[in-house]
Amino acid sequence: MTQDRILYHYTGLATLREILLSGCMRFTDFRYLNDAKEFSLALEPESPFAQALQDRLRNCTYSTRSKDDAIDGEHRFLQDYRRFLDEVEFVGVACFSCADDSLSQWGAYCPKSAGVAIGFNRGRLAAFGGDLQISLHRCNYVDSRDPSTFATSIDRLHGDLLNWRDRSTASSLMYYTRSLMSGFGTLKHHAFSAESEYRLISPVLSSTRISIETETCGNHDVKVEFRAGSHCLIPFVDMPKFSEEPRDGAAKRPSLLDAIEEIVIGPTVHPEQSSRSVSMMLKAQGLERVKVRQTLVPFRSM
Repeated sequence: MTQDRILYHYTGLATLREILLSGCMRFTDFRYLNDAKEFSLALEPESPFAQALQDRLRNCTYSTRSKDDAIDGEHRFLQDYRRFLDEVEFVGVACFSCADDSLSQWGAYCPKSAGVAIGFNRGRLAAFGGDLQISLHRCNYVDSRDPSTFATSIDRLHGDLLNWRDRSTASSLMYYTRSLMSGFGTLKHHAFSAESEYRLISPVLSSTRISIETETCGNHDVKVEFRAGSHCLIPFVDMPKFSEEPRDGAAKRPSLLDAIEEIVIGPTVHPEQSSRSVSMMLKAQGLERVKVRQTLVPFRSM
């Protein structure tokens, strides 16, 4: 693996089957991921990260208004963003890792003895997302005890805040939604750093069914659905579900299946059988080119 060329989605055999049959990727609402600080890590008032962001705002130069007015505007912005996180109906996230054979990932995200890591070509995955107004980002891991871990994130968020400051109405918050969600949404607690995560982040869905404009196939409806989690119902969307051919003159729509390069079979009591049946299904779906290999992690359930 070189320069994160392949990104791995850890999941189960049942999900692999659904992806191969549908060509869809599941996006889970950001409030139902396993990091309790998702999208809000920068907003904790007393955290060193928030303090550093405020310090940056206070020390910059304002050409259009007084410093006090500008700082008050950014304070209102952060309040609006907190309210936005509470009120927005759906922003979906699909997660990937640079690690191709990680014991911690097998344990955290895969069913026992039935896990796989689907390896996607990063460039093709980004193209698939871009056609759907979905952006691919690498996560930044913030350790509040070490300011050097959030310097780059401060720079990016500061730029977003200045852009928002130059807009005259509160509705401008929605104008910067994509930039903000990708900025705040890629900040992760340092405890998760071993995951080496990339993520696809969806547009904001403002209702339970929304029409998404694609470059190649026009408008398509996406429906928010629900699955049962351990403690609550979890909202998700599967994207895309397209049946139409590309519009006249448009290039072929980037395919999720075209982005798959390999499947890693996780720890299991039947590695040979699992590898063989996955290879058989890939062939049945016209994906013989996809490599199948077994984990090198010598883990077994006792």
